[in-house]
Amino acid sequence: MPAVKIGPLTLHTNAIGWSEASARGFGQSEAAGTEYPAVVTGPFGLEIDIKIFMSAAGDGMVHCPDLSGVPADYGRLAHGARLGVYTLESGDWAIKQLRLLRFSPSKGWGNPTRTTLEELDQLLGGSTVELFSSLGMDDVGSRTDVLGAKGEDLAVRWPSTADPELPLACYALTRVLPIYEALS
Repeated sequence: MPAVKIGPLTLHTNAIGWSEASARGFGQSEAAGTEYPAVVTGPFGLEIDIKIFMSAAGDGMVHCPDLSGVPADYGRLAHGARLGVYTLESGDWAIKQLRLLRFSPSKGWGNPTRTTLEELDQLLGGSTVELFSSLGMDDVGSRTDVLGAKGEDLAVRWPSTADPELPLACYALTRVLPIYEALS
């Protein structure tokens, strides 16, 4: 897949594909599974290594796995700002809580909180639905509408056979871009 533009940032995936891996983050125990690396680049030489990891049990995450792969101002990404990815009973994959990182430059920290498509559109400078659709999304909206689950957080669903750019782009939009914008 060619590079994906996310506002001023660009998501680059590799031609290598999925590989066997293990990751910590599921109750802090090591989980075996597969991972797919990517890089987010931006103005002023910004370069951040990210990965999607899917455990053999079906739960996964998009995360920044290594603090050494993150510029100092973006350290929050390597300290728990993961984005959960889940396998549904249908076999589709989903992000059950697409939340936006609210980053404070003065504190050098922030936490993901509920957001809206309108807020994501404003951050992106375009249509979030169009971006996600171009990357294989089946549905985006409230958890109630997309997953039939309780809650008003945004959720995203896509076929597990799709390329990994969609969840990686969700992470770049809701984790990396808010820090970039807060620091600009």
